[in-house]
Amino acid sequence: MRLVAAALVVLLLTVTGRVAGAHPIGLSRGVYTLDGDTLSAEITLAPADAEGLDPDAIVRGIVVSESGAPCEGHSGGMQRRDDQAVVVRAHFACRPAHDPTSVDLRVALFGDLPPGHRHAVHLQVPGRVVDDVFYKSHDTVSLPFTRAGVAPPPHALVGPQVGRFVRMVWMGIEHIGTGYDHLAFLFGLVLVAGRLRDLLTVISAFTIAHSITLAVAALGIWTPPARVVEPAIALSIAYVGVENFFIRSPQRRWRVTLPFGLVHGFGFASALRDVALPPAEVPWALLSFNLGVEIGQVAVIAALLPLLGRLRSWEAQWDRGKGLVVHALNAAVVALGGIWFVARVF
Repeated sequence: MRLVAAALVVLLLTVTGRVAGAHPIGLSRGVYTLDGDTLSAEITLAPADAEGLDPDAIVRGIVVSESGAPCEGHSGGMQRRDDQAVVVRAHFACRPAHDPTSVDLRVALFGDLPPGHRHAVHLQVPGRVVDDVFYKSHDTVSLPFTRAGVAPPPHALVGPQVGRFVRMVWMGIEHIGTGYDHLAFLFGLVLVAGRLRDLLTVISAFTIAHSITLAVAALGIWTPPARVVEPAIALSIAYVGVENFFIRSPQRRWRVTLPFGLVHGFGFASALRDVALPPAEVPWALLSFNLGVEIGQVAVIAALLPLLGRLRSWEAQWDRGKGLVVHALNAAVVALGGIWFVARVF
């Protein structure tokens, strides 16, 4: 049992070497506009993501076609803005075969970008606009339209709308799965969960609180600076770990998770805000992203409870090891929160 406890502590501490950042999600933005027979593109990348890429390589990685006929791409050069972001401009000459028609856009750059990269797409054609989020396994959108500017039948876009909803839900799930600080916080809560009813009360308070601040930040009402939010999230993890050593009953712990949930909600909002959706698209994105976050939380807790129950069972069978496993895991949670706090402050 000592070996098991020590191994768990070492595993958790080792993770901190590469996850001191809360949400390491790379992001670029592409604005694609069809005017006549030419589709213009403006791609904005972070300097780190653009390093090693030249404009011609970026243009080659963007595949545009209209009515199945490929459009020929030409680079318009690369420039660095005052905020250090890198902007690449290009245009694609299209030769449509008929009308009505459709534009197909594929961004095949993810092999040259850091893992987990997201590309926020704004595609505008006559009478139609679509916003989407591309990643490695979803890099294509098809938008039907007519050159007269008359919108196609509503059912033509039902599929893409459902697809965007599903992708935003998945993005919320993925955010929990790769948000190691949120996972550590949930893990600390579950360690001394007590009865299932007490755990549900604690998690419900956390959910309500982070949903409020997620909406506040995503809707642009108020967003505290990341230099305050991220260290505060780390401190919440350390606090929960320390409290686990002394807590007698988890019945009233919702009083702690409620304010901490408000802080974590601003952290969740960072991923949604970085996608840079237009204001009209934010409500559906907020709903679907938050749904994904909740699904991810439930999945994590459902996986942890049987595992912790088994550990406590082993612990109870070993007289000298009573409390050792839980104390070791609590110590790991405190260490994680402390290391993240130092890394984010300095």
